[in-house]
Amino acid sequence: MKRNVIYIAAVLFITVGCQKEVIETNEINTELQVVENESIEAHNKEFVNPIDDLTNTYIRSIDVNEERKDGKWRKIIGKDLVGFVTGAGIGAGVGAVVGGIGAGPGALIGGVLMGAGSSLAASNGTNGGSNGTGVGNPNNPYEGTGVAHYDVVTDGLNGSNYFNGTEITDYQAYYTKVFSVLKIKYQDCDNGISCFNVVDVQNVIEEVSSDNKNLVASLNNVNGISQNVKTVLHSYFNGIMNSNNSTPFINYSIDAENVILNSSMNDLDKIIILSTMSNARIGVQFWNPNM
Repeated sequence: MKRNVIYIAAVLFITVGCQKEVIETNEINTELQVVENESIEAHNKEFVNPIDDLTNTYIRSIDVNEERKDGKWRKIIGKDLVGFVTGAGIGAGVGAVVGGIGAGPGALIGGVLMGAGSSLAASNGTNGGSNGTGVGNPNNPYEGTGVAHYDVVTDGLNGSNYFNGTEITDYQAYYTKVFSVLKIKYQDCDNGISCFNVVDVQNVIEEVSSDNKNLVASLNNVNGISQNVKTVLHSYFNGIMNSNNSTPFINYSIDAENVILNSSMNDLDKIIILSTMSNARIGVQFWNPNM
């Protein structure tokens, strides 16, 4: 009988002890959820809601009665941006872990490597409609990435030895050209050459080219970027997909860029978003006039 009493007491002790532990764990999880919700709410107030407001205002301002131009330019820019953001996600990872150049420089290099090639592959014989890079944003510290990006695209369209007008025929030559252009803007970019494999760059460009999803849907499948980046770019990409005229889009983009620039978002997210927006703003001016 004494043994049974001891056994029952032990079971009760263990049960109560486990229950207490579960309660404490649940309290910790609840506290973490509250902190996470507060963080999300703060982010929404600081940059998500302002970007959404800018996008909605911009879309409402578009003249629905204006003749809608051929949308091929949206497809080209869409492929370009998916390639760019995919490359930025990959580049951030390899730059931080493999190459030691840092996540930020890796993101910029990867974005141009995989974005410019995706733009060329999607152009399929279509030439850009403007010379140069159009209206810039001097406040955007990553404007040079967008400029370098379209320097590569322009070179590819103008009788290069790696693009025949419909496809990239020599990825090694393309790869070399990208780094030669980037070196003008970012002198230390050669340190990142070892981070990127030519075959990997080719695989991404070809995968982006064969993807039938639109710009917004493709963004959801991009790895290596944060949810904040996806949330902001989801709204911004909606603005692009509804655009019909480059001038209003330029003003909208610069306003969106300035919101991100003045936010407390972490540096890597800022780099990816601001370089993507620079690329998009220049791209709309580059491809839109002939469309």
